[in-house]
Amino acid sequence: MRTISIYNNDLKDNKERREILTEKIKKSGFGTGREGEFMFVIGGDGTFLKAIQRNMKTNPVFIGINTGNLGFLSEFVFNDVDQILEMIKKKQYQLETIQIYEAIVTMKSQVKRLYFVNDLVVKEFDDAIHLGLHINDQKIANISGDGIIVSTHLGSTAYNLSAGGPLIYDGNHILSITPLVAMHNKKYKSLTKSIVLENKNEITINPYHKKGRPVRIICDGNRIKASDIRSISIKKSPFSVKMLRSPDYNFTGNIVEKILNNE
Repeated sequence: MRTISIYNNDLKDNKERREILTEKIKKSGFGTGREGEFMFVIGGDGTFLKAIQRNMKTNPVFIGINTGNLGFLSEFVFNDVDQILEMIKKKQYQLETIQIYEAIVTMKSQVKRLYFVNDLVVKEFDDAIHLGLHINDQKIANISGDGIIVSTHLGSTAYNLSAGGPLIYDGNHILSITPLVAMHNKKYKSLTKSIVLENKNEITINPYHKKGRPVRIICDGNRIKASDIRSISIKKSPFSVKMLRSPDYNFTGNIVEKILNNE
């Protein structure tokens, strides 16, 4: 018997939806379990990203059920559940493959490995941050300002776009590097525009620590704070995830409806 898992946030309404969904799954002839072939994710984009972080190594097909606000990553709403289960039965769906990236954070006394599908942000708390940017071990630029965003094509529609970065269209193999409120003057010669590159490249960010101030790294919502970070190296990981899409889904329509349509 094919099994389906459910991941949801702790909001009361979503706990109730989980119970309803469990019954619908069973009535449709599927089993339920923790490591199902498919995984329904009930919540907003933040919940979806957490589900990927926690389950990417078991590699289910993720199905986003948006009960949050924007829901860019999730195509469906809860009323679509019966339709989705029928699509799975009849194998009438698309699979979208999303690359997962890893960030190796080297500190004075330890190394941490983070993963993301959306974006990674490096900032200080309440002051300007000074960074060195390398691509494939070659120095590209310094950045002095509020920080830096490294985003995937999915993440390009989020913080990156709000910060003036590029919207990456049809580019699952593309990353962008966008400085945040970069300073460019006689003292600080910062990169002020975004860089767009293929994901075969390795990006390294080196914080220049001033007065022992801690650096923040926000990686798909997961946060690290430390004052001894030596480098953050970003590259493709060995992992990818699959997302179930309806036969009519297209990325352009999703962008127009949820990002560009301001009417």
